[in-house]
Amino acid sequence: MKFFSNSPVSRPVRLLTALTAVVLAAAIILVTVLHVLPSSVMEYDMTANDLYRVSGVTTRMLQELEDPIEIRVFSDEASLDQRFVKYMEKYTALSPLLTLEFIDPQKEPSAVKDLDGEANTVQVRNAVTGDTASFKVSGFEGQDAAAVLYDSASYYAYGTQTPVSFDAEGRLAGAIGTVTGSQRYTIFHLTGHGESPMATSIAALLEKANYEQYSLELLSVGSIPETCDLLICNAPTSDLSEDELTLLKRWLADGGKLLLVLDENTLPNFSALLKVYGMQTEQGYLADHDNVYQQYMDRFGMYCFHPVYNEDSPLCEGIASDGMVIGAVPLTLVSPERRGSETEWFMSSSTGGVNYYGQPEDEIEEKIYYVGAVATEEVGDEKESRLTVISSGYYVSDTVLSSFPSLSNSTVIMNAINANFDGKAAVTIGAKDLGLIRNSLTRITPYALFFTVVVPVAFLAAGLFFWLRRRKQ
Repeated sequence: MKFFSNSPVSRPVRLLTALTAVVLAAAIILVTVLHVLPSSVMEYDMTANDLYRVSGVTTRMLQELEDPIEIRVFSDEASLDQRFVKYMEKYTALSPLLTLEFIDPQKEPSAVKDLDGEANTVQVRNAVTGDTASFKVSGFEGQDAAAVLYDSASYYAYGTQTPVSFDAEGRLAGAIGTVTGSQRYTIFHLTGHGESPMATSIAALLEKANYEQYSLELLSVGSIPETCDLLICNAPTSDLSEDELTLLKRWLADGGKLLLVLDENTLPNFSALLKVYGMQTEQGYLADHDNVYQQYMDRFGMYCFHPVYNEDSPLCEGIASDGMVIGAVPLTLVSPERRGSETEWFMSSSTGGVNYYGQPEDEIEEKIYYVGAVATEEVGDEKESRLTVISSGYYVSDTVLSSFPSLSNSTVIMNAINANFDGKAAVTIGAKDLGLIRNSLTRITPYALFFTVVVPVAFLAAGLFFWLRRRKQ
């Protein structure tokens, strides 16, 4: 019996052997190449809140970098929330001028000391100027400002660390803006008229954007400081005095910038100021028959609606969801008393807008009313006065912003503030809610359709094909 044959190997066998060798070699090369590629290339973000997505404003900011930026994380990389680590790697891959280094304070205490670092912090350093800015890696909600915040109640009650928000992008953008020499601007908040405090989430964004902020009681000071780049008056409940009205008129005419959130329709001097720049307040409150939030009819009636945004206005840039307006003062646009002023709306009701002020039903008229408008006027060659008005106090309140963080209200408010300054939008990025993050496809996207429809159908079809084929044999 012959166990080996001296006959030559057939040509098909040789071809099959060669093909197998080529396929194996290609597979080895492919696996090697894929192994060395960064996670920013190899991984796709399918989290519900786009946790790892870097916003367009941040991308543009990084593209405009001129100095090398060193980012050092003073913490043991293995002990960190891996979402934070992954995001840092993805972020620094966006620009060749960014470098990332993890330094363990326990293993390298001298290195941390030499770099003026501190455990559980991220240090951002401009390699040219030596300027630095830092923020915490992690902390507890309500107590700290950090990239990752944990629920303090569950920690103190059960000893568990439950992440609730993720703010790596906003903290990084703010720190980079600080060390790259971006001009710092000063905001004064007008007081003395029963104004509401700024909503917590907006106050956090302003702090993160490195705005300098002060309070201003106009009657006691008698003037608006020259250092005031923007004056904010948030939902006053009492009116301006005649002297204050005169001061504000003069200040705006000289190139001042004012953001006014108006929540009352019985403040004649505030209304007079608006009319100078082509906005007129109407008596009553604004409802919307077409855009009303049906689920809140029992609580707010038709006064709670989602506004129409002006797509041509820069204040509406970056809006991906509806907003919520409640109890707005109706605005109409009229001819401005200052001839050089130009007024543009950015937020309105639908054509089903109604100004209710107790009139008989047969006198009710549906039409478009405005909720947000901005008036600008060129003053000399280099100055521009700017009056921005939002006629709904609820629109910028904690009541709405904390209950419905996914709405576009915060984006519009920050756009309205940032529009007064050049290049500030990149550093006012909000935190993402980790409580809603899950590795599932919750939106109808090509990827969702592929994994939930195409792949299952393909497997079923293949199984049916092979089953029928074997049955016929």
